[in-house]
Amino acid sequence: MTTEIMARQYVSISISQFDSGERGNEMAGKVKKMIDEIIFRKSNGNPTFMMATKTKLILKGLNPDKFTASSEDDPVMIQKVMAVAKDMGVQL
Repeated sequence: MTTEIMARQYVSISISQFDSGERGNEMAGKVKKMIDEIIFRKSNGNPTFMMATKTKLILKGLNPDKFTASSEDDPVMIQKVMAVAKDMGVQL
């Protein structure tokens, strides 16, 4: 196998890991995943209920649009999301 092919495979693997959020021990994106899970479970895929759930989250102090897959996750924020999920009747 040539060095060029090996380099291309490495870059391909690195890009796919970056896209999927795999970054070693970092927790980046966990809050976003948790919020998305709350929205999905509460709305059952219904767009109207999705918007209503997002509004409820905003009123509880969690704006879903502020978090991305690459957002750093603060342990305090994770606890806040867990508390809001429990308050909304969603088990994460």
